[in-house]
Amino acid sequence: MKFVKQNKWPSADSIPQNILDFYNRRHELTVQQECLICGHCIIPPGKLHEKLLLTLHDGHLGTVKMKNVARIHVDFAGPFMNSMLILHVDAHSKWTEIT
Repeated sequence: MKFVKQNKWPSADSIPQNILDFYNRRHELTVQQECLICGHCIIPPGKLHEKLLLTLHDGHLGTVKMKNVARIHVDFAGPFMNSMLILHVDAHSKWTEIT
């Protein structure tokens, strides 16, 4: 987050592997109220992924019931090319975005 806040990134050849995806999207990243934002998506810190998934699954009614009441379906996919992806699918229109 410090690279985004300061708008100062290391040179491309010295970027650590664990932030390479962020470097490739550096022009799309902003910080708002200490949250990392890419476009209109919030990027939770890696250390919160497990807690976030547990919280989201706590209220889960089961796949069939959730799809019946959900307008938007969000899921993690991957790893794909050393990256985790987030899939967003509008249940009504079937519009899909991948971030």
